[in-house]
Amino acid sequence: MTKLTSVMAASVLLGCLGGCASLPDATIGYYLPQTKVSFKVVRTMACDVNNYLIIASAVTPTVTHSADPDSYKEIALKSLKGDLSDTDVKFDFFDDGRLKGINASSTGEGEAILKAVITVASAAALAVKDNAPKPKECAAIKKAGGDKPLTLTYESEVDIKTLSPATQPLKADPLSEVYIGAGTPGSLVPAIGIVCAIVDGTAGAMHYPTYNPQSGDVPLHVRQPGLAKVRVTAGPSKEQCTSTKLWEGKVQVAQVGTPYDLPIPKAVTFGKEVFAAVFTESGAITTLQYTSNTGAAQVLNVTNSALTAAQGETTAQKAQDVKAEADLIAQHQRLVQCLADPKGCK
Repeated sequence: MTKLTSVMAASVLLGCLGGCASLPDATIGYYLPQTKVSFKVVRTMACDVNNYLIIASAVTPTVTHSADPDSYKEIALKSLKGDLSDTDVKFDFFDDGRLKGINASSTGEGEAILKAVITVASAAALAVKDNAPKPKECAAIKKAGGDKPLTLTYESEVDIKTLSPATQPLKADPLSEVYIGAGTPGSLVPAIGIVCAIVDGTAGAMHYPTYNPQSGDVPLHVRQPGLAKVRVTAGPSKEQCTSTKLWEGKVQVAQVGTPYDLPIPKAVTFGKEVFAAVFTESGAITTLQYTSNTGAAQVLNVTNSALTAAQGETTAQKAQDVKAEADLIAQHQRLVQCLADPKGCK
């Protein structure tokens, strides 16, 4: 090939490269998650023949994640492309703008990794027999329950920023309010007390990816969720609501987590470079993948054992939840009835 021919070939090649498709000069925005924590408490009560009050309680925490409007992040697409490389970037989002996953490849199309991790919240039951007879209250309970155990339900969101020793009363539903509402004639509060939540503290994430920054890396700003330690208790008043512990545990909270950066590698001229990350609704990272041009992939699977809850449940799922709650109430009533009248237990 002559020198003139070589120059002409190089010019054609550069012209082709200049005419190839490229990433748009756009900026992709996304939100970090925030978490709302609420508790539902179901209390079933009855009295034995000696007017001793027996109460069984079940506590179910519910964690709901949504976009945090105060934590908007951006990433510029032009920072991901190279001069002599094909760049493919895919972003996956939840409906409200939270980042679900990102898959970036500097050559060809990398495999998109999509995974949802949902753990069903569990309920804890506790049956307690009062230490003194309460004939007046027992008469009211028997009347209200039609000689069957009476079931009351409480549910409220808990402010994670309000820490112990402050107590946060859980609100009774309208049907239960008839029996325990303030100023209600024959209120059962003197006998059964009120239900409260106490946040004993929060802690940021202890485990999340760390790295040494390299020249050309593009940072993806994310946040590994933290934990809040919460108690649900009952007592005669707001000031003395901690006398009986109904539930204690830790729940996952996005906004008390630890911010960190994931490096998206600089586009390569030769070979292949792949980056992929997948996040749960809380922002917890479940999969992190880096692939170099050697083809060897390093995949990090992060296990999330804290409580999360699914948003946008299907009708079938909601029906299943209602059935589960009805079954729980039925079993509570049987438990309380058997404790109150062992001979009549069925």
